Amino acid sequence: MQTNKNTTDRAAPTGAGAGTDAGRGAEPTPARHTAATRATPAGHAATRAGHTAATRARLATATRARAPAPIDLTHGALGLPPAGGEQAWTAQHFLPLQRELGEWLRAGDFPTGATRLPCLFPKSIVSAGKTAVCDTDDAPLWFIGDLHGDFLALLHALHLAHAYDHSLPAHQAGLPPDAPTNLFFLGDFIDEGPHAAEIMAWLLASCAGRSFGGRRFSIMALLGNHDDGLAYDDSLRGFWSHVAPSDFFAQLNAAPDPALANAFGRAVCAFFHELPRMALLDKSILAVHGGVPNATLLSSIRNAADLESADALADYTWGRLLETRPEGITNQREKSGAWIGWREFDRFIEVFARITGAEPRLLLRGHDHKPRNFKWLEHYENCRVLTLNNFTVNGRDPKARKRYRPVTLARANHPRSAPLDVQVFQCDLPPALIEHCRNLPSLLENTTP
Repeated sequence: MQTNKNTTDRAAPTGAGAGTDAGRGAEPTPARHTAATRATPAGHAATRAGHTAATRARLATATRARAPAPIDLTHGALGLPPAGGEQAWTAQHFLPLQRELGEWLRAGDFPTGATRLPCLFPKSIVSAGKTAVCDTDDAPLWFIGDLHGDFLALLHALHLAHAYDHSLPAHQAGLPPDAPTNLFFLGDFIDEGPHAAEIMAWLLASCAGRSFGGRRFSIMALLGNHDDGLAYDDSLRGFWSHVAPSDFFAQLNAAPDPALANAFGRAVCAFFHELPRMALLDKSILAVHGGVPNATLLSSIRNAADLESADALADYTWGRLLETRPEGITNQREKSGAWIGWREFDRFIEVFARITGAEPRLLLRGHDHKPRNFKWLEHYENCRVLTLNNFTVNGRDPKARKRYRPVTLARANHPRSAPLDVQVFQCDLPPALIEHCRNLPSLLENTTP
């Protein structure tokens, strides 16, 4: 599906860099919050404006230029602690929710599949374990990428999204006080972080209709490859994973209360089994965890059923999009997913549009870990591609110069709008707070028979 470059959804140049590379459009600039002790530029070098944490952050759209809305993203507004206040912050925000989730976990009232999916995808057509077609009613929708067991990142994302939604007036895509904040998770909830149990308990409890702290959320979610890897082995009477690195299965197996961990872990596996691997939102936004079917598979996709073949589903979860190649790597598959380039991607969008009657203009995905937790893929122009992560520690390379990553979310303000109106939000958490929370015992360690 070819799109005129003058009308394709892309960021219009704004700010100091408005005159640079005008033919291609400027890279979108996120609204960032930075530590109060330093003045960190907001966004790319082309749009450096010297914003500090004491200023009101001005928001730049990712797909069109419009008047930015001033929102207070200072430490105080986001409730972050001053230096040395990590323990007090944790006692006020982290530990109470962890205890409440522990009480829910010990009650053992885990939701079944029949009660989970309607809560996950209201007003949608969902094939468990396959795909979903969603109607958002044009309500603002937040996208959250890989969490990887980072409960602190989830807590902060929930606070930021809810506070922002309910601070804007209706004409700026704000929500009324009683309306839930809409969240769309792109998968990889578990592994590599210490508090995957907290994340999964929050998700399962929320899908069962429980609210925490008086904040209501409407949740949608996709399967990530790490989630796909978790399994229970009856012969071993324990959990395992075919994904590396992985550690959540070991946390389940080592829990002080084996019976409770077993029941909880099985509920998590069942939850993952039901999650779709691809979603179409308002016929204009696609969401996956990994990628899309490659050129070889594409030749066999002729109808809607083919879009849900085993190989296609694997590519949605495991595939990767190459940033510097127009074509993919022939016969190259990671685990069970293909690596494709931007021309292959364009061909998939054409086939998808012909079969579904949709016109995808944006693909949101996770899977690839970007240094600043997000990236717009430059060569993917006919349908823009945004990669999102949302974990705070670079744990795979502990010697890396940049160990800490900002909490990162994307907001589709009006999913049905043309052009699409998408914003990227980032907030750097204090490193001392991140390390303090990472050293706290997990929910599973605090459960005893």
